[in-house]
Formats: sequence, structure tokens, C-alpha cells
Amino acid sequence: MRPISIRTTTFVALLSLFVFSTPTSSQSPTRRVGQLEVEDISNREVVAREALVRLTGPLQRAQLAQIASAADLDVLEAVGRSGVYRVRSRSIRAAALLSALSNITGIAYAEPNFVVRALAEPNDPLFPSLWGLRSIHAPESWDITFGSASNVVAIVDTGIDYNHPDLQANVWSAPSAFTVTIGGMSITCGAGTHGFNAIQRTCDPMDDHNHGTHVAGTIGAEGSNGLGVTGVNWTASMMGLKFLDASGSGTVSDAIDAIEFAIQAKQAFAGTGAANVRILSNSWGGGDFSQALLDQINAANDQDMLFVAAAGNNGLPNDVIPLYPASYSAPNMVAVEATTSTDGRASFSNFGATTVHLGAPGVDIVSSIRGGGYASFSGTSMATPHVSGAGALVLSHCPLSTADLKATLLDSADVVPSLVGTTITGGRLNVDTAIRSCSGPPASVSSLRAAGGDMQVRLDWPAASGATRYNVKRSMTPGGPYSLAASNVKGVQYIDGGLVNGTTYYYVVSAANMIGSSADSPEASATPAIPADLVVSSFIVPNNATPGVPFSVNVTTKNQGTGLAAPTRTKFFISIDTVIEPTDVQLVEEQVVPIANPGASFAASIPLSIPEQLPTGTYYLIAKADANDILFESQEGNNLRLRQIYVGSDLVVTALTGPSGATPGASMTLNYSVANQGGVAAPVSNLRFYWSTNSSLEAADTLLSNENVGPIAPAGVASGQTTFIVPAGAAIGTYYVIAEADALDAISEIRETNNTATYLVRIGGDLVVPAFTAPAAFGAGASIVIGDTTRNDGGSPVGGSTTHFYLSTDAVLSAGDAYLGARPVGVLGSGESSAGSTTVLIPSGTLAGSYSLFAKADGGNSVSESQETNNTAVKSIKVGPDLTADIDVVTTPVVAGSQTRVTESVTNKGGANAGPSTVGYYLSIDPTLDATDVRLPESRTILSLAVGVKSLATTWVTIPLGTVARTYYLIVKADADGSVGESSETNNTWPRMFRVD
Repeated sequence: MRPISIRTTTFVALLSLFVFSTPTSSQSPTRRVGQLEVEDISNREVVAREALVRLTGPLQRAQLAQIASAADLDVLEAVGRSGVYRVRSRSIRAAALLSALSNITGIAYAEPNFVVRALAEPNDPLFPSLWGLRSIHAPESWDITFGSASNVVAIVDTGIDYNHPDLQANVWSAPSAFTVTIGGMSITCGAGTHGFNAIQRTCDPMDDHNHGTHVAGTIGAEGSNGLGVTGVNWTASMMGLKFLDASGSGTVSDAIDAIEFAIQAKQAFAGTGAANVRILSNSWGGGDFSQALLDQINAANDQDMLFVAAAGNNGLPNDVIPLYPASYSAPNMVAVEATTSTDGRASFSNFGATTVHLGAPGVDIVSSIRGGGYASFSGTSMATPHVSGAGALVLSHCPLSTADLKATLLDSADVVPSLVGTTITGGRLNVDTAIRSCSGPPASVSSLRAAGGDMQVRLDWPAASGATRYNVKRSMTPGGPYSLAASNVKGVQYIDGGLVNGTTYYYVVSAANMIGSSADSPEASATPAIPADLVVSSFIVPNNATPGVPFSVNVTTKNQGTGLAAPTRTKFFISIDTVIEPTDVQLVEEQVVPIANPGASFAASIPLSIPEQLPTGTYYLIAKADANDILFESQEGNNLRLRQIYVGSDLVVTALTGPSGATPGASMTLNYSVANQGGVAAPVSNLRFYWSTNSSLEAADTLLSNENVGPIAPAGVASGQTTFIVPAGAAIGTYYVIAEADALDAISEIRETNNTATYLVRIGGDLVVPAFTAPAAFGAGASIVIGDTTRNDGGSPVGGSTTHFYLSTDAVLSAGDAYLGARPVGVLGSGESSAGSTTVLIPSGTLAGSYSLFAKADGGNSVSESQETNNTAVKSIKVGPDLTADIDVVTTPVVAGSQTRVTESVTNKGGANAGPSTVGYYLSIDPTLDATDVRLPESRTILSLAVGVKSLATTWVTIPLGTVARTYYLIVKADADGSVGESSETNNTWPRMFRVD
């Protein structure tokens, strides 16, 4: 029986996001994943009916019997070299199997055989081919070594296409037959074999997925052979260890066996070093913690093998949510984060300040794939082989132990802001520094800058070749003697704090690595002081610029700090984004800023000229105060001010005019204007006109005409006319003529999305009511005369129609509104009107109130129109009487308990006579009548009031005894008892101020 290898977790070779199944119970049904049968335990995929167990001692017959009975044993197979066995049951699910095995004496632990998957490739923007090698400074390192076949990199993955023409020279081949024992099975590999297939237990690691071949190309594609790509190593020895299947899935048990093969192959050729495996490259991950896998990684460490692992592509912190194997704590572990071509952390990359060691390029990495091809993949899977390859390149020049190799790779990383706080080193791989750091003492620091801040000094220096750390020395006198201020400084900047303002300090810096130290740098000095803070407080820039043609900007640089600023320079940059980067264009012009006292500002008009070869596009013009970083400011992050600027031409259709109506099959003329909003002249272009049923230009729209336009100078306008035939089949309705500037896309423009303009055209008649008259107020049952004008605003004649009139209680014409009457309207040509008057009767039962009077053209819907939603006109009218009050005189002051004379009037401003009503008088502390006010005992009766008639009277009213002396309002209210139904009930009161003594 073949020993059973533990298939735990399926690992993803294209390292990106893990893909787990939907959470299910431990009794979930089994399913197929690639070649595996899987089930779920606590939301994690595991190999169905399997477990990994480790015994506390040798396997005893009694234990075997217990395991066989408890597990309904199908297979028991040794895995690796740590006393781990894979147990497979015929019938028992994984969760129950773990429980049963955990109760057997002599079992140290039992764990699931987790499933992991190849990680999917993130959809990130492409970067130039092989940018990753330049990012890690591989070309510089090739001045020292191109690699060596003496040290083997074992690629634990989907295998390698060892026949790939760019890889075959660098694939490991067994010099003779040798035998290994994997899981209790003796396997003999013949001479010329290239590794191991842990899935099939064969010595053929041929890739059937692409991932492992891609990883291999980054590590060791043959260099300078005129084919494809170049690996970190031009010369290498790469062993294929296949444990992931064609779907990218595999198990922990197979991963353990793959590593075990590398160990035994190394031991088999220990005498000749023909299989000197020094690095295990692992671009996979997934599952949960496996003690069995960690034991095997530690076993690899005992065999002097560095274990390089991908951090994962979930974008999550490994410090909080571990990802294995990268998160194992093993002395030979190096976990790798993915970086972009601008040294940013890739958005998909996992990270960890305490668990991920360093970053390496992992976005759009071009490398080899099966069948002799090449492709671009992204992921921490792609970052990992950069580190594995760098380790091999270092070993080709420096014979280091695994511990020293790990330290060399980590200590030599370039510190970059995006990785500080997301990796242990805060750095991105630098293979050139790594090789030079183990070759001899580093070069000296060539220059040193010092800037004084508040009780501190900032030091900056260029990187020294071969340096992994720096020593900072300080003196109180020029030329020394110097004392050590800081040792083991990472990066090329140091801030020396706790100093005395006003005192000058002198510094030198030396570089160091594992071999030794350099001589001191040139001396630099600085005097700490209260810091300045320079900002660009104003920056005025034109919208457009023409390459090679000067334009002026107005810039003001201000010291908003509390300290004196030494002379500085404000410089200008052209960038495609809001950040200044090495690839941005620095303009030669600058603003020279003299010594600046606190609060001082310096304004200047600077003529700038952008490069003639700058392509058309949208850019940022960035002004940077203290551009040379002379000052150590209180704030270093506020030196930039930016403005958007456009380079190139920009054609827009600014005007379209013509008739609003059209006739199918007839000609139509439109006037147009095309403007160039850019700063570069636009050559002759094509302006096209389309007929569309909506305002968006689509492939189905009909081309009407086209005109040649231009050339047009910057800010220039070209105007003209176009005549076309309206489509004969156009039905009555609303259409759009769409004009598209540069319709043939012959001009590269600043903006390519603003070339169209639309013009509304109506086919058919269109009846509207532009004029509408009626009395403002009237009574129920009254006859009123309504005047209206009905007009045809469409482009075609309309037949006879009827204009209807309605009375509504609201501002919306609806089916329940009262029909009042109609006026017949004859045939109307385009633009013709019909005016007339109509006498209608207001229903006698209409209650007093405010109403809407509607006139609706084509009220009988007898005419088809281009628009059916613009037929109505509306007026606000009132029905019934409307009593309002006014006060002419109030005697003031008056004594509490006495009377005051009030002369007031009530007027009927409504449209109908008012019946009997009462005038009430109120005492109030404010001009608004409310329930707290006092109604006085006197009142006045009005028998009736005709429309427009006023009733004037004088009444003596009594101020209650005890009324507190102060200023009051006497309020008169018409129809105080509410006996009259009015068109408005909110205008009955009138206040007048008076005083009570």
C-alpha cells in the first residue's frame, strides 16, 4: 500500500486573495476541489475524512489498533520527518475523526489536513516589463555576479516547465540516480530528473498550471541569451517541487513531502554538493496553523535552508489575521510583501509590522509561462521569487549561513515610507546592497547635510554602496573629536534630538555592514533654533499652457513659522498626479527667497516654460517651498501647492442655433460654433451631425452631415452653417441633433469627453397656451370671461382643436377637477396663434377659497403633438368674499380701566358679497393674534358688505382694570366670529401699537 501523504491546505501560486467556501457546519457535504475531496470544519476547507497526527513516540502495535478502530482506517502514512502521520478514514468525517483521534493515548496532537488554493491574480495596472529587477537594483549587482549553479533554489509550487527555452539551462538536473523515502515509500529518481511531484509521487515536476514556471522565470530565467526575460540570476540551479495541482490546489501533507524531498536530495548528494538546496521559494498560502508544517520548516532550517514565503494578497494585517506559511515563527522564515513600481505597498498585499519582513516588486511582473511563453502576473507570489532569487545571487558571491543570509537580505533593504510600519524592516529588497554588504567594507558616505530645528538637527546623506547601517558622530567643535551619537541607523536620515538652541553642532557619518565600517563622511554643521515653516501661500496659474511657449505664474512664499528662515528656493514641477516623484519634470525657473522673518511673505511673477515634447494631457503644476530641503521646519508636509494645468488643444461645440421644429424629408439649417479651449492650436478637424432619439451619441444614430472646421488657435472660435435633410421616416415627437467635434478622433485633446453638444428638434405640431386672462376673484355661480391665446410652437401644422377650462382646488390638473367650458381653435400653421374669449359659469356650490383656473390646449386630445406635456396654463383665483381690516386711529396713551377710541375699517376684497359679520378687538403684547390674547368686551356689527366696499367706524373700547402699564398692540379682527366663508381666512387682522399707563 502506498503511504498516504497528508493533503492539508490547497495553496495559491499566484498569491492574491484566498478563496474559501461558504461557511458550513462540520457535517457539511463533501465536494471536489481540483483533484481533492474536501469538506468544511469551522469555515475552513479540509481534506475529507483525513487528519494529521503526531505521536509522542514510535508507533506501537496497540496504538495502530486503536487508530484503526477509532478512525475506520483506510490509510496511515508517515509525512515528513517529525513523527507526523496522515490518517484517512473510510467513513468518518474530518471533525469527528479529529475528536476520536484526540482521545487516543500517545498522540501529541491531531489537526485537519487543511486545503489551500492558488491565489488569483489581482487586476492592477500594467507596469513596464522587468521594472522589478531595476527596483531591487539587480542590474547594479550584475557588475559583481550573474549567479551560480552551486546553490539550488527549490521552488515549492505547481512545478516548472523545465523545457522552457528561457529556463532549461538553469533547471537543476540530478547528476545520477538517487533514492528518497517519502511517507514510507522508497522512490528512485533517475539521472537527469529535475525535482519531485508530491501529488503523484514521481520524479517529474512538470508544471500544468503556469504559476511555478512564472516564479522560476523571476528567480533564474537565463540572462543574455536573446530570449524573453532575465531572472535575478542569469545562472542558477532551480529544483521543481510540485505539490499544487492544475487548479492551483494542494495540501499541507504534500507540501511537507515536497520539502522533505529537497532535504533528502541534498543529503543524497552531500558528498558532491550536486543538490545543495539553500533556498525554498514558497509563493503559496492558506489554511490555518499546522504544527506539522512548522515542524518541517524547522527541519529545513536544520539543513541550512532559507524559507521565503509570500505574505498573501488579502490586503489584511498578518499581525492580526495570520496567513501560513508566511506567519510561522521560524528562524529561517522570510515573509514578503508586494510593492509597486513607485515603491508603494500593493493594495492587495498583506502586511505586518511584526510578521512580514520586507517588500519586493509584485505588480505586473513579466515572466515565463508554460510552452515557451511569457505573461504578466501580480501578487505577493511574484514578490517572493525576487527575494528568493536575490538570496541565491548573494550566495553565489558570499558563502553565508542561513542566519547570515537572512540578516544580509533584511539589513540591506532600502527603507521606504510605504513599508515603514507595515514590515519588520520598513524596507524594500536591494540585492545590490546585499551583495556588496557581504563582499567587503562599505564605501564612505560622500556628502552630508545638516539642518537645525527646535532643539534638534536633521542629517541627510546619500546611500553608500554596500552599507546596511550607519553610525552618526557628533562634536561641539569643528574637526572633532567626535563622540558616537547613534549607531545602527537604518536609512539615510537621522534626527539628533535633545540639543541646545543657539549652539552649533558638528557631525560626520560612517557606513557599516557585516564586514566592517567605512571612513567618516565630510563634516556638516547646524545650529538648532526655533524653526521656520515655509509654505506657498498663493499660486496663480493659467488654465492652459503651450509646450515651449513661456507663461507667467504668480507665486507667494511665506514663513508662517515662529523662527527665522535661511535663504531658500521655491521650485516648480510638472506631474501627472499630486505627488512629486523622480519621474516628474522639474522646470529650470525658480523663485529665490531671501532670509524670511516670521510672518514675512515674498511674491514674484515667474515666467515658466514647459518642455516642448510634453504630450497632450492634464497635469499638475506644483510649487515647492524650500525645494532643496535646506530648512528643518516645524512642519515638513505643507511645502507644496498645486494647480491643474492643461496642455494641448480642446475642441468643444459652444453654440447650436436654428429652428426648433422640423418637417420629415425637408431640409434644415443649423448654425454652429466650435471653440478651442486648450492652449495649443488645433488643426483642421471634422465636425459631424447626427440624428438621435435621445441626447447621447450612439452607434445607431443617423449621420446627417459633416463639415471641416479649423484650424483654430488657442481660445479661438470657428463658426459656420450646416444643412441636412431631416429623416423622412421621423414620426411625431422630440429628437436631438448631436454635433461632435473632432468626430474622426484625429486630434489628441486634453479632454476627449466634451466634444458633443445637442440641439432639440420637434417633429409635428405643439399646442401651448402662452397667454391666459381671467378675473382675480369672483363668487360662486358667477359668469366670468376667460381670455386665452393658443399657439402652435411646433414645426408642422395642426388640425382643429379645442381649448378647455377647468377649476381645481390645487395646482395640479386632474380628472376630478370641474370642467367649466371650452373654445374651438381652428387649424394652426407652425408659429400661428388663435386668440379668443370664453364665458364660463362657476358652479353655484363652489365653496369660498383659493383655486387654480386651468386652460388646456387640445383639451379633447384630438391632435398628435411633438410634446403632450406642455398644453396647460394656470392662474390663481379666489372664490367668495374676503374681509380685511385696517386701523386708522388708536388713542394713546390710555389708563387701565378707561376707554380708548379706535377708528378702523373693514373692506371686502373678494369676488362676492359678504353677509353679516362682527368686528372684534383684542389686547396683545405682540402684533400676532393668538389664544393668549384678551378679547375686549366691545364689538361692531356689519350687516353686509358688497365687493370692494369699505365699512369705516369709530368704537370706544375698554382696557381692563389692572392691566400692567406697558406698550401693547390693539388688534382688530374682521369676521371675528367666523360667520362668513371667505376666499382667504388668514388676512382678517390688523395690529396697532399703543401704550397703557
